[in-house]
Amino acid sequence: MPLGKLLTGSKGDKVLAVGNEALARAAVEAGISYATGYPGTPSTEALETLARFSKTYPIRVEWSINEKVALEKAYGYSLANLSTLVTMKMSGLNVALDALFSISYSGTPGPMVVYVADDPGAHAGMCEQDSRKIASTIPVPVLSPASSREMYLFTKEAFKLSEKYEIPVIVRSTTITAHSREVITLGEIHEQKKAKTPVKDIKRFTKANPLWCQEQHRNLLDKVDQMKRDSERYVHLIEGSEDFGIIVTGAPYRVLLEIIKRNDLNIPVLNVGMPFPAPEKILLEFIKNLKEVIVIEELEPVLESQILEIIHKHDLKIRVHGKTDGTTSHVGEIGFHEVAEILSKRVKLKESYQGIEGHINVPPRKLTFCAGCPHRNTYFILKEAAKRAGLKELICTGDIGCTILAMYKPLEVCWTEVCMGASIGMAYGLSKALDKKIVAAIGDSTIFHAGLPATVDASQYDANILILVLDNNWVAMTGHQPTPETGIDAAGHATKKISLEKILAGVHEVKIIDPYDIEPSIKIMEEALKSKNLKIIISKHECSLMKLRLGKVEKRFKIIEEKCVKCLKCLRETGCPAIRIINGKVMIMEEICTGCSLCAYICPHGAIVECCE
Repeated sequence: MPLGKLLTGSKGDKVLAVGNEALARAAVEAGISYATGYPGTPSTEALETLARFSKTYPIRVEWSINEKVALEKAYGYSLANLSTLVTMKMSGLNVALDALFSISYSGTPGPMVVYVADDPGAHAGMCEQDSRKIASTIPVPVLSPASSREMYLFTKEAFKLSEKYEIPVIVRSTTITAHSREVITLGEIHEQKKAKTPVKDIKRFTKANPLWCQEQHRNLLDKVDQMKRDSERYVHLIEGSEDFGIIVTGAPYRVLLEIIKRNDLNIPVLNVGMPFPAPEKILLEFIKNLKEVIVIEELEPVLESQILEIIHKHDLKIRVHGKTDGTTSHVGEIGFHEVAEILSKRVKLKESYQGIEGHINVPPRKLTFCAGCPHRNTYFILKEAAKRAGLKELICTGDIGCTILAMYKPLEVCWTEVCMGASIGMAYGLSKALDKKIVAAIGDSTIFHAGLPATVDASQYDANILILVLDNNWVAMTGHQPTPETGIDAAGHATKKISLEKILAGVHEVKIIDPYDIEPSIKIMEEALKSKNLKIIISKHECSLMKLRLGKVEKRFKIIEEKCVKCLKCLRETGCPAIRIINGKVMIMEEICTGCSLCAYICPHGAIVECCE
């Protein structure tokens, strides 16, 4: 992705940037020394952009094994007085939460900003988690930008707040903010802070003494309470004549502005950029003369709850509409249709917003593996091996990443998806409860991230499961970031290659298969399924997309028209997007075929043959 002036531009230059890119530029301008995280949509591009910056500026940028490790590494830099940024999606915040609680109690000598991208609408899968609510339980402050421009401005402010109060500050975006474009005006890049040896202070930086821990908690609460005054800087007021007002935060603010403008409405609006801790004084001033207040925020009533507390505290008689009375939903994004529906009950709109965003009928598109994906072959091999092993029912717990796509037709192998690494522990529990062989399917980056502890457990208690590691050498689903096995860092520099096989072999015997070598792989898988003990198989073959990009495809396949009887078994059993029916002919799109040979293995008529690269 060309970044141009975003990387090289000077103060005053105007650049069109998506939210994640704007955040990265802001972090560089704030003088960060270190950035790390774990890839996860919709946050991934932020660290990828910083990796591009690291080729010009003295910033260390790394993908970490998981979000908890990322936060701990960044905290090490913070202890040395340096500025750090940690990036993750909302699910990753759960992984980092143990460390974030403790770090927040002790405080951050060097500024630390945690970028969390939530996903209302679950566009990238997983739970519709509201990270603002989690932050409020620690508690740590949250800035919630409504646009790319605010992402840029709020990120720089977050570093200032973190430096002032010596606590982590969360910048929370959502999918639409992270990926939408807006023009930002660049500022100057500040010098990095100088590293210092941290002061040894066990009352501050340890937790074993309960009195010290309580004091740390009190200090944190005091700091967050003081930040209510700072939060007053991150509001935008639009005056109006209606006797009801709207308080909004995050991405829905831009939607609301558009509808107000296009319909010539005169509604008082208060946009709150820091939903926690909210600016109590300004909120009180805004609502005290209104009859009704509508609170528009996605997912949980974080801001609404604080407004209700203010109303109760000051004994005001104001009706509040939002999550608590069902005016807005706890589920999904709040877009044009939802905002228009709220407004239409109180004012007349000139325009109709029915049929916008997701209400338009579009042709269905099935989720499937890419052409030549080694995972497709692996699951086919597993199904065939289960038949030969005489398994009446194949139960396979799935995991996060590309590997879970086998839950769909035509493979329909994976039964569950919970969180990173959960497939192994769940398979263990099922195997003990049902006294039968269970398969845990997990990707290579996922087992590095969170699957190793459960693997140790399974080995210690000799669980009757097959841990099937689908190893394609990349974190593929989020855009092909490197794994510890890949041998490069976020910026493409060479690193030590970590052998997953050797790590797992330290726990239990491991067998390796190449899923492109189908028949021998079926035999090894069949043997593992017949066993009553733990088995670990690594199905190892590089991601087919990366093979195409790197010019590693050695062979392709074609269909001999004279032999093809159009039974379509190749298409029905693989679902491979390289196989097409064009003008009544079954064809393989050679430009995307990577030579997995699965269709040729399946074809009962020998109509599919290898052709030269």
